[in-house]
Amino acid sequence: MSSVETPTTTTLTTNNNDKNNNNNVCDDATGIQTRKRLRFAPTELQPKMTDKDAIKDFVSCSFESLPATIKSTATKFCDKFHSLGTLARNKHSTLQKYDNADYIPRSAKSNFTLKSNKRVMETATFKTQATTIEQLVAAFQQQLKAATKVVTQEELNVLKQDIQAHFFNGLYDISMLVLINENQTRPDQPARALSLRIIETHGSTLLKHTGLTTSDIYQRYKEHFNEAEAHKPGSLPEELTLAVAPFIDATHEILDVIFVKSWELAVANLIAQEKKAAMDLYMKSRTAETSNEETAMIVDAEQSINSDTIKDLIKAGVQEETRNLRTQVNTLQNKLSSQSKNTRGASTGRAPSTKKNPVKEQKSRSNNKKNDKKDAERGRSKNRTENNKKGKSKRRSRSRGRDSADDNSSASSDASNASKKKSKRKQKGQRKGKHKNDSKNTRRN
Repeated sequence: MSSVETPTTTTLTTNNNDKNNNNNVCDDATGIQTRKRLRFAPTELQPKMTDKDAIKDFVSCSFESLPATIKSTATKFCDKFHSLGTLARNKHSTLQKYDNADYIPRSAKSNFTLKSNKRVMETATFKTQATTIEQLVAAFQQQLKAATKVVTQEELNVLKQDIQAHFFNGLYDISMLVLINENQTRPDQPARALSLRIIETHGSTLLKHTGLTTSDIYQRYKEHFNEAEAHKPGSLPEELTLAVAPFIDATHEILDVIFVKSWELAVANLIAQEKKAAMDLYMKSRTAETSNEETAMIVDAEQSINSDTIKDLIKAGVQEETRNLRTQVNTLQNKLSSQSKNTRGASTGRAPSTKKNPVKEQKSRSNNKKNDKKDAERGRSKNRTENNKKGKSKRRSRSRGRDSADDNSSASSDASNASKKKSKRKQKGQRKGKHKNDSKNTRRN
């Protein structure tokens, strides 16, 4: 038994070694593939994130743990606040440009200039009138600039009012949604109490980018919600204050992302873009200056040529070109005259025009369509006639078969009748011959 068991153990060991070797080979192959993959970092394969995408990613990550309704509502308030804030920032930068005396807005620019013929423009009257018109245009542009500045300031004021109204709506709606999520809906309006308590505790940070201040916030709150009296800090009932106290921090975190953190991130991106544009503009101007300087140095390094020498060179070049043109014209005339002598008496045909006529092309297309239709109808009629001929030939063959049988029968009967007639004719001839012979014999006698 031992002699039989020993080979079995050896075989298992060998198989195990083969498995280990196979595993090592697989590990080596996996390691090679892993090293090949690690040559490219995962971040290099991802698309580059823009500023707007970065802000959206920050907002979505901040609201990830919120319920769906609160998350979507907070995102909408955040997007609208960003759009209103961007418009207000652009209007503010436009108003700063108005302080520059040389700045003329596009809507106030006027390119009117007095013009006339050359002789009139050289007169003193024209020059005085042109100067007067320039002054009038400049004064008119300044008046338009002042009017557009007033309108731009009014647009900025309206945008500020919209931002403040948006802040109050977001403050109240988010507070109400948080309380509904916590089953804190009561008839004494706890949402108002929660929103006012948030202003009392965190107003200094939340009002940073809204244009509101802690001194006028309660008056504006009263005007927005049409309340009878403005709220006074610390005047809420103790019961309401205790009821909404557990939800102040959670609601403040959502409002802080909407009106403070996300907007600061957007402003930082806008400032970075403006800085980059300014640096690009500076480097573009510097490269233009250096290129102009290098060109000027090259021109200065070259020796200047006298103007008379330049005129002589130009004149010589023009004369040389005119000589070449004259020789070409003469050769062409000689060729034409020789061709006319060779083709004397022959009819001079005119080459066909290759110019396309749209009317003729349209007519030819319509004619082609008509011809195609006619050809199709002719083909159909030919098929019909061929089918009819085939049918007629079949019928004729059938009728011929029948007629041939009848003809054979009739031919046999006719042959018998003809033979009978021939025999009768012979008999008559014989009789006539006998009668003639008899008459001759009688005459002789």
